[in-house]
Amino acid sequence: MPDYNFIRICQPELLRLVPDELFTKVDTTPAMLARIKLFAPMILRSPTTLIYGAFDDTSKIHGILWAAVDIVSARVYVRIFSMDQSCQGGGLKKAMDFLFNEIKDAKIDKVLECCTARPEAFYRAGWKDAPEKHLIYEVNNEPVTDIKITAPVDPGANEELDPADLD
Repeated sequence: MPDYNFIRICQPELLRLVPDELFTKVDTTPAMLARIKLFAPMILRSPTTLIYGAFDDTSKIHGILWAAVDIVSARVYVRIFSMDQSCQGGGLKKAMDFLFNEIKDAKIDKVLECCTARPEAFYRAGWKDAPEKHLIYEVNNEPVTDIKITAPVDPGANEELDPADLD
């Protein structure tokens, strides 16, 4: 396994050197990768965005660690952590230790949060389920046409409402 160090990526040119496979391992949509490349200058200007490449001594990038400081919750949210096959095994623990060291002087909670499709890898690295059971919801801008909402119209009465009547 190659030895590597996390180095902050501050220039769009460096972000473009991160192998596409490292991003597509965590999100298979081509649109995500295109957005990252398109908005790289804006993303990297944010002081709350922490993007690091896992560079070996030949300057080859073996991984990406992307975290964001949430100023409101005072926590760090890990958006992307991805390592190439040659560096897997212990990489998540090394990334966590690195991030904790990076934020040690910040006036934020020393808590990392993430959303993952591979919880077993995070459990092995010492992560646990958050005490607050947050659920992730999503909504799109397509019109809702086939849902009936049941809500009390007056005390003690239930009446079906058509969403079109709510406009």
